[in-house]
Amino acid sequence: MVTIDLSDPESNEGKVLFDGEEGDQIYISRIVQNSSSYNVVFRSSGSYNLGGGTLASGLEHARNKNGFTHEFKAEAQATYNGETFKLRPSSSSGLNYRSGDEFGFYLFPPDEEIDITKEPTIKVTITNLQLNLWAKKINH
Repeated sequence: MVTIDLSDPESNEGKVLFDGEEGDQIYISRIVQNSSSYNVVFRSSGSYNLGGGTLASGLEHARNKNGFTHEFKAEAQATYNGETFKLRPSSSSGLNYRSGDEFGFYLFPPDEEIDITKEPTIKVTITNLQLNLWAKKINH
């Protein structure tokens, strides 16, 4: 779970949602505000070496004959002003970064009236995170 302060969106950048043993991490990359809607974008950062790699993410990455695919698997819910509701996915990326990806959620249901001056914080919980594993094939 991560608590987001909407009164200062930039202050949320770098807040950690997940911190794994192998250096895998999921953290807030940015909060995007468009008119009256908010979008939280998470950045996943994994680890890799010559033997393979790992990446904890909201996305499942798979290899096919054309390269890598990605499928949005994470689910999110938020609690705001005493009400809990499900969040809709807003964006995702493939393995666009050397060691990770990005995925995001809209922070409020469509047409939801919010007043951040009365309540500036929202708590977001992400479930169904994926652990992507890659291993180098060894030929004997």
